Amino acid sequence: MSFGRILEHIVDNTYGARGAVFLDKDGEVVQSYLAPKTKAELEIIGAYHGITLSSCRKFSEEAEMGSIEVLICKYKDAICVIKTLNEGYFVLLLLSPQGNLGQAMYVLKEAAAEINAEMGI
Repeated sequence: MSFGRILEHIVDNTYGARGAVFLDKDGEVVQSYLAPKTKAELEIIGAYHGITLSSCRKFSEEAEMGSIEVLICKYKDAICVIKTLNEGYFVLLLLSPQGNLGQAMYVLKEAAAEINAEMGI
């Protein structure tokens, strides 16, 4: 399955999902998908959260806490769920404030395995 189809599956199968973006370790967009009627600067949101993820990764290494699996940022008007992948890649799922966070984490976990397999890493 292509990256675009995987992202579409994530959004279509998560209540309240607005879009998903797949990025490399430098915050460069590999692929993105927006739900119909969604207006968001998803690629910019993903890139800036990549900076946050990078800082959190450095902290977790210094504190010897292990690698980050999921990072959740809750805002007044949105929830960003970041699922880390192999080789520093990650997926950011943008949810409405009423989005189903548990469902998002489950769908992202399954999608992460598919994306890693598709990348061959």
